[in-house]
This record gives sequence, structure tokens and C-alpha cells, in this order.
Amino acid sequence: MRGLPVVVLAALLVPGCGGLLRESRPTVRLALEPALPADGLRAGAPSLEVGSFATDAAFGSDQLSVREGPSRWSHTINHRWVADPGEMVASSARDYLGRTGLFGAIHTAPGPVPADYRLGGAVRRLFWDREQRAAVLEFEASLVTPAGELRGFWIYRRAAPVEGTEIAAFLRAASSALGLALADLNRDLAVAVGGARPTGNR
Repeated sequence: MRGLPVVVLAALLVPGCGGLLRESRPTVRLALEPALPADGLRAGAPSLEVGSFATDAAFGSDQLSVREGPSRWSHTINHRWVADPGEMVASSARDYLGRTGLFGAIHTAPGPVPADYRLGGAVRRLFWDREQRAAVLEFEASLVTPAGELRGFWIYRRAAPVEGTEIAAFLRAASSALGLALADLNRDLAVAVGGARPTGNR
């Protein structure tokens, strides 16, 4: 009986047996990086506070969701988001809108002074659809005044083609989808801030 623990320990140390010597792959952190406009903030324009975006519970993990078929899903193990999808989209929105010339100041909550408008939102879907070879993103956004008046509510759905099977190809497509959605958001905000009736859902 005294020899049994030694045999078990030896098995754990053998490569390929799921033991201590099994080589583990490093975790790669992923971030959405949409292309940004070339302009900047505009003096005298209204200010905007970009609040935290929520994330649908199904996609709230730092693991990348992958749709393998109509009802089959998986999650990546070694590729993980650098932040919650809602945080990534909100941060990208701040960066993007800060370069369009639509606003004079953009900040996170709580800001140093009350902003003229507040932008909130939620990410509803963010995943790699392998069957359709697409990166799928869906988020909603709302614009309100300090008095609580709703000036606009929009839903943006984008599916960008993934050219390849590598994670880098997915990331490029997902960043492109976000950039297209943010461009539409900026156009809708321009209408809402200008006083005209906001456009409808996308």
C-alpha cells in the first residue's frame, strides 16, 4: 500500500496525462478597436456624459461567445475580453464621439459639471457566428437631458464578415462592426441634439 501514492504522483508528472507538467497556453486578451474619426471636440458645442453600458447576462462574461450552429454555443478558453462588453462599447463610444466635432466636452459619470446630455446603453449581443462567418454586435443607446427628457433611443445591429478562421480575423470584423454602429450613432445624435426628431431603430 505504501507504493500507491508514488505511482499516482508519477502519473501526474507524465506529460499528456493531465498532470503537473502539461503545458498550458497563455491567455490572450481581446479588445475592440474601431477606427476613429480624425476631428476633435468643438468649442461651444454641447457637453455629453457617457454612462456605463450594461451587458446582457448571456454575454456578460470575459469569455468570447462562439456560435457553432443554430443551437450550439461554446466559449473560448485562452481568448478573453479585456473588459465587460458593455464597458468596451461605452469606452469606444466616448473615444469615437470625442473625435466627431459634435460635442464640446465628453466625460464619464460623475463629471466635474452637469453635462447637457447623458448617453446610456446596453450591449445585447457580441459573438462570433462561425456558421455564418460573421462577427455579430447589437447594442442599444439612449440620450436624455439633465431633466430626464428622452431625446432618442436607438438599437444598432451589425454583422461583419470574418475573413478567415483565426481570432485576429474575428477581432477585425467585430471592431469594424462597432465602428459602423458608432458612425450611425453619431448621425442619430446629431439629429437629436439639433432638435429634430431622432431617427428610428436600425
